Amino acid sequence: AKQTDEEVDRFVRVALSKRFDTDALDAQVFLTGDEYATRQKEVDDFTKKGMSQKVIVNAVKISEKSIAVDADRILSIGKIRSALPLPLILKLKTTDRSTGNPYGLVLSDTTAVSSEEKKQ
Repeated sequence: AKQTDEEVDRFVRVALSKRFDTDALDAQVFLTGDEYATRQKEVDDFTKKGMSQKVIVNAVKISEKSIAVDADRILSIGKIRSALPLPLILKLKTTDRSTGNPYGLVLSDTTAVSSEEKKQ
């Protein structure tokens, strides 16, 4: 069955947590191989620097062509935290629904939108 907008919204919130949060588990279920490889590289880089990150999704706009997300990235180094805006454009692919992934979607591409692009 085709996913509803509400399901897509919930999936995006879960998948972005799996994609960006350094302490997320079971990320492979929600990401394509390429996105998972990018995630692993980022997590390794953060770990080497003694940093961690968490993403908070503020809003999800679903259109026929893409999914725009307004999120905040929280970077932590020890007890110091910084929140940075993280506007994203996402591409999703469908997959079989399963117990681990009841949405039947995987995150296939995550593109950060620069502030110049956002103004246009």
